[in-house]
Amino acid sequence: MAKEAELLMRIRIYIKPANVKIILMRRGKELSWLMERLEVSDSHFYNIMAQRRQPSAIIAKRIIKHLPGVPWDDIFKVEEATCSTT
Repeated sequence: MAKEAELLMRIRIYIKPANVKIILMRRGKELSWLMERLEVSDSHFYNIMAQRRQPSAIIAKRIIKHLPGVPWDDIFKVEEATCSTT
């Protein structure tokens, strides 16, 4: 019997940098303000903002915490990808 391929769903979360910049600007804050509160290095923060890195669950939670009242999907976008495990 042929082995059937098992499919897994992989989800990637990216920040929406333009939205985050607008949200901060409207609140009178700068990117450096958010970076300090996330407790990450400058390079890691800017890689997240440039969408070269995905925020971890912990960092995503910190972003939400420091931008109260902003809907999750205004800050993040989700990409789904299917991959085979055979």
